[in-house]
Amino acid sequence: MAFSAGLALSVLRGWGVLAGELVCGAVACSAIQRMTAAQRRESRYRMLMEASPDAILWGRDGAISRANRAAARLFGAGSTNDLIGRKLTDFVSQETAALADKLRNEVYAGTRNVAPGEFQILRGSTAVDVEASAVSCRDEEGITVQCVIRDITERKRGEQALRLSEARLRAITDSAQDAIIMMDAQGAISHWNPAAEAILGFGKEEAIGQNLHDLLVPERYLETHRAALPEFLASGRGRMVGKTIELQARRKDGREIAVDLSLSAIFLAGEWHAVGVMRDITERKQAEQALRASEEKFRQLAENIREVFFVLSPALDQLLYVSPAFEQIWGFRCEDAYRNPPLWQQALHPEDAERVRLVSAQRSYAKPVEVEYRIRTPEGVEKWIRSRSFPVHDESGELFRVVGIAEEITERKRHEEELIRAREGAESANRAKSMFLATMSH
Repeated sequence: MAFSAGLALSVLRGWGVLAGELVCGAVACSAIQRMTAAQRRESRYRMLMEASPDAILWGRDGAISRANRAAARLFGAGSTNDLIGRKLTDFVSQETAALADKLRNEVYAGTRNVAPGEFQILRGSTAVDVEASAVSCRDEEGITVQCVIRDITERKRGEQALRLSEARLRAITDSAQDAIIMMDAQGAISHWNPAAEAILGFGKEEAIGQNLHDLLVPERYLETHRAALPEFLASGRGRMVGKTIELQARRKDGREIAVDLSLSAIFLAGEWHAVGVMRDITERKQAEQALRASEEKFRQLAENIREVFFVLSPALDQLLYVSPAFEQIWGFRCEDAYRNPPLWQQALHPEDAERVRLVSAQRSYAKPVEVEYRIRTPEGVEKWIRSRSFPVHDESGELFRVVGIAEEITERKRHEEELIRAREGAESANRAKSMFLATMSH
């Protein structure tokens, strides 16, 4: 009689137990020896059937003619006798009845080996997923069918959980704004999400299976990356693993872009794979470069003008920047001013100090502030200062910075005083002349 692959596996599972029974059960062995050859074969086969964890059914004329205890357990029957005379299709769920009928028709049509099929049987009100394979043989009485049925409920649950997990993973990677790329143990791309297509220009079909380094790494860096690959594949270690670093990547159109790459190593099926999360930072790098250029221009301007340029925090309690001219005019070091923002007030002329402090407190208001005052440097030199400050607001209207310019106007003040004295002298002379002329007229 021919056996299916499923039946053979079931038989082999039980063979270890049966071998012990056949060797150690001396009485049973003696009884078997007294049997005819046909009886011995039947007895051994019956023991193998009962040892199988899978349900085994024999059928003739469409009805069950023999069953093992595993079949009774699978179908929820009290004993194997409760299955005799029943049809397998009596236990099949309505949703999968067509598959069971197909299997039954094929095997009773004389198909010697029927490929395993999956369907559901009902154990009471509970649907149980099973996989069944069948073989048939013909003798003088007709066709006899033997069917091996395996409960695959746990396997189906595992498959469903896996599908759900994979669906969640796809949902995450497909909706991610960053490129998510996976490299297998041969250095080939095994995962490529839609963001990778958008950032790097290669479609999924173009990228999957391609050597990752050959596809994305600029030519001048190829040797370095290739040299590091063997260590990673052997140990999952590397100077970039577990870090986020800035790199240059090559797009499909040949253009190089700046990217942030976060690289992780995962161990699958005894081999190291790599997962990279890549973000295009080209615009950010361009903005940073433009900012550096702007800051350099500002520095050159601020450090080469005679006026003091300063930037204060919104609360006026932190000096964010002061130009080098501060040292020349006030006589204090810039470093000391950063550590002690009110330092400039220590130089205020006693007659101007209170007025200047009151005006300076208004710098965080919505309008510009202008004030003139005197200072005395550590060397005792008196100077006149004109200070103008302006509030700076962000896009939401919140005060962001207070910026200002302070310039020395000592010479201008001196000229103004000289002009005032000259005007006053001229006016005095005119008055004296008028008085003299009036006296002479009398």
